[in-house]
Amino acid sequence: FARSDLTVDAIRTSCMPYLKVMDTETDRLSAFFRRNTYISGKYVDESSFSKLNTHI
Repeated sequence: FARSDLTVDAIRTSCMPYLKVMDTETDRLSAFFRRNTYISGKYVDESSFSKLNTHI
């Protein structure tokens, strides 16, 4: 949960240059990112936290 309007795919793309992933680990890394979710919202907006709560 954060204010930025991002997606898990965008986060993965940003992270990849900093990850040392061997060919044998690509499936595991993909599985890791599939389990991640990202919810965008405002910290002072009650509806944003309601959206987060529903997601959880």
